[in-house]
Amino acid sequence: MPEKLPERVGAKWFRSLMRWLTRIALLFIASVGTASPGDVWVVREDGVGPVKIGMSLSQLNAVLHARFALPDNKEDQGCFYVNPARHAHLAFMIENGRLVRIDVDGAGIATGEGIAVGDAEERVRRMGKSLHSTQANSMRSSM
Repeated sequence: MPEKLPERVGAKWFRSLMRWLTRIALLFIASVGTASPGDVWVVREDGVGPVKIGMSLSQLNAVLHARFALPDNKEDQGCFYVNPARHAHLAFMIENGRLVRIDVDGAGIATGEGIAVGDAEERVRRMGKSLHSTQANSMRSSM
């Protein structure tokens, strides 16, 4: 009977298990670190995520892989909103065929400074930003 065989087999099995768990952990970390551009967006003065103020409806469709269209009613085609499916708290105002305004009406999308809907007014003021109220319960930063 070979000496210490169970110990060697146990140690080999343990090292194999640890290598396997390490690979799984690295794959998980890599998948989290490579989130698609559609997952986490930052609000800027010129847009949000890959969207920029001034884009045409066809440019919005291309960058968001969407199918936004003009409203059927001719009277509504001068100014209307489109809503990206993957970002429920965003609305894009299209005026005369161009993106002119981006509305954020819920948490989850922040500015580069980390300001988001739902932040306490005092926190935003400490960051040196001025505020103006758009509704009784929402604030928008003037950048």
